[in-house]
Amino acid sequence: QTNRYESETWLATNLSDFTQAFHGIVNASELGDLVLESLFSIMPLHSGCVYQVTEEDDLSEKKLVPLSGFGAESGRTTLCFGEGLAGMVAYSQSKIKHSSESGQTITIPFSGGAIELSEIVVYPIIYKGVTKGVLELGSISSISDQSRKFLDQLVEILGIVFANLEATLQTRALLAESQTLTSDLEKANQILEKQTSDLESQKTAV
Repeated sequence: QTNRYESETWLATNLSDFTQAFHGIVNASELGDLVLESLFSIMPLHSGCVYQVTEEDDLSEKKLVPLSGFGAESGRTTLCFGEGLAGMVAYSQSKIKHSSESGQTITIPFSGGAIELSEIVVYPIIYKGVTKGVLELGSISSISDQSRKFLDQLVEILGIVFANLEATLQTRALLAESQTLTSDLEKANQILEKQTSDLESQKTAV
């Protein structure tokens, strides 16, 4: 009972801390850095990457853009839907787990050499049925059930945060467009006023 209480307290406390930390985030890159830095501080992780889905109408053209990467994932590049573990998760909207229990480890090369991971978990970040991103994490040790429960809930929160960032960007874009249109309208009115003034002057001269 004590262990269960401690586990639930750990989950609630960390979810609250993460949610509070997300307030004030203004861009996706900042969000990606914060997520990985925070996760690496509470879990025995050795590799990780946060991807964001680019805005495309055609599913075949959607891309996963790496926002932030640590360890072996720091050199990640843009992926297509269905490409690699992250791409498959983005397309299927189902999480993937690969562990040494299956008898194989995964060796990933990176700038510092190579790392042999015992477990990789890849989560889709979804909001209202739409894939917004992917969270990919790797460890040289097993990721605990408690940590996996935390990640299950964290990606739900991240879906909301990603959607909110998108909505904010869209609002800013609409505001900028509205300001441009207003400016163009003012210029057009000034031209019309000048033309009207010139016509009045010509009539007076006649």
